[in-house]
Amino acid sequence: MARAFCFDLDGTLMDSEVIWVEVIEEFLRAADPSATHEEALRLVYGKSLHDVYEGIRRRLPGLKQSLSELTVLFESSYNRLLSRRDVRIEGSVRLLRRLARDSHVCIVSGSTRSAIADAVTMLGIAGDLRFFVSSEDFQPGKPHPGCYRMAVERLGMPAGACVAFEDSEVGMRAARGAGLYTVALARPGAPVQDTSAAHMVVSDLGDLDPDELLAATVDGGER
Repeated sequence: MARAFCFDLDGTLMDSEVIWVEVIEEFLRAADPSATHEEALRLVYGKSLHDVYEGIRRRLPGLKQSLSELTVLFESSYNRLLSRRDVRIEGSVRLLRRLARDSHVCIVSGSTRSAIADAVTMLGIAGDLRFFVSSEDFQPGKPHPGCYRMAVERLGMPAGACVAFEDSEVGMRAARGAGLYTVALARPGAPVQDTSAAHMVVSDLGDLDPDELLAATVDGGER
């Protein structure tokens, strides 16, 4: 039976990936007006900030700024855009709170520690989480399974007793690769992702029955 639940953040608990795409698209176009929305989407979706930076370096070989310098710039732009919108994915937050009543819950995200902390405060879920794993805690980023292996180790239980909720292909591959039972969130209107690595695909996490999830994992996450 499932005993712990790991949530991705951007695109799963918050509809914030679209904001990160805007931030990166704005930066790319300032350096190269030919940059496209599709490029920004490929660079950002499901990726850690470190991997986004490496992608930008490949796209803009003359890039002068360091990762730390761009992190400050990007988070400033992100916070400016975020202040104008409500990006909570209510069904996902509702499920997290329900699961946290009886089980361990954590966040596994490619965002920075400070960005996750701000999001946790905004979502009002600080008291529901056991911990979170951020981009400063692991390399390489998703789809490498290291981030989920780290979460499982900190939870102190076998991977087969853990469920991951992800919205991106790379996130699903990371969770599945670490042996977790993987649930894909495929919301209407979100960028289409390959969900073949997931055990289950839903359009709203709020529709899931926690009791069914608790009984979902069998034999190390495989049905």
